[in-house]
Amino acid sequence: MNTPIPAQDVSPETGAISRSCILALDLGTTAGWAPCEPATTAAAVEWRIIPDWPAYEVSSEGRVRRMRQSKGAKAGRVLRPSLNMQTGYVSVCLCERPRSKRIDVHRLVALTFLGRPPSAHHLVAHNDGDRTNNAVGNLRWATQAENLADCTLHGTALKGSRNPASVITEIDVRAIRRMKIAGIPRPLIAEGYGLHKRSVFKILARSSWEHVR
Repeated sequence: MNTPIPAQDVSPETGAISRSCILALDLGTTAGWAPCEPATTAAAVEWRIIPDWPAYEVSSEGRVRRMRQSKGAKAGRVLRPSLNMQTGYVSVCLCERPRSKRIDVHRLVALTFLGRPPSAHHLVAHNDGDRTNNAVGNLRWATQAENLADCTLHGTALKGSRNPASVITEIDVRAIRRMKIAGIPRPLIAEGYGLHKRSVFKILARSSWEHVR
């Protein structure tokens, strides 16, 4: 059964479906749609072969399709993306036997339309802070510092244990601060949690994990 498209997600001029509608259909859900600007018309959408993955193409709007038929996969089929609820990024699984890999869509778009990153330290930044908006015009290569500045500006920084790089939790942070009040030396606290002494200092000074009370 076809899923009806809300009126606010269709451009009255072109009939083009907005990006929020496309993503909802790709993910197989209509929950939580938000009105969005109309997508570009089909004639304006550009498809290019993904570097290192010649069996796949990605569009300038951030959709990925398979271009070579294989066992169980038809040519021209648009892949259904997965949304990582922790990071907010959208990814697809690419498979060219014998290899298969899940890759974030924003990186595929950047590599295909913007070229290779200027250095190994550059990341893909979303100009509007929306991690599901993978249109090429919304992406750029940025340093980690620039990307973090964007996250802070847009309010999308992953704080505390929601950050995939975190090795401790909010409970640990509160315990560390209680230990300091109890007179336990910083080096012993750091050793007990497998942290650098400077990391413990930042926790106690509230220059990191400042959101934990």
